[in-house]
Amino acid sequence: YRPRAVDDLLHLFGEIGGYSRRSVKEAGALPWALAGVGGAAFGCLAALGLHWAASRAVSAPLVGSYWVTRILCSRFLAFVLCTAFSVAYFQNKALIGDNGILPARALLLRADGHVRQKIQTSNLDQPGFLSRLRRGIIRIETLPTLLWLSEDWHQLDVWLDRLALGGGFLSFTI
Repeated sequence: YRPRAVDDLLHLFGEIGGYSRRSVKEAGALPWALAGVGGAAFGCLAALGLHWAASRAVSAPLVGSYWVTRILCSRFLAFVLCTAFSVAYFQNKALIGDNGILPARALLLRADGHVRQKIQTSNLDQPGFLSRLRRGIIRIETLPTLLWLSEDWHQLDVWLDRLALGGGFLSFTI
């Protein structure tokens, strides 16, 4: 008798093996060999780099701490964020830009109408700095986005580019 989890795991390995055999038949073994060699090469380079970093005199007081893990995790997070912001830079205009599939301007106008209605029903519509501050807080509670800072919602492409480039720059500096 085998537990169901073992059967599921064996089935999964069988599917992975079947996929690899089919892809080797279709594309040949070269992509798999290149991936294996590349993975081994980068793994060896990473191990050598970590060995070199750990053998430096500066790292002697850090032995036993998690400094390498912390550095690697922060660099990996920075890489993921930089990739995400670069994708956003190239796709935001087509998706939520001025002439995009679902323009953000329509969403901002609808949310602003909701905010105005909420302000009128709450008797918060008074002139002054505090009223504008309350309106900004209600806007952020309704739809949390930095696009509220834009004065002209008909020219959001520039704002979308700036936000993506700014986020990419900040993630690159981590």
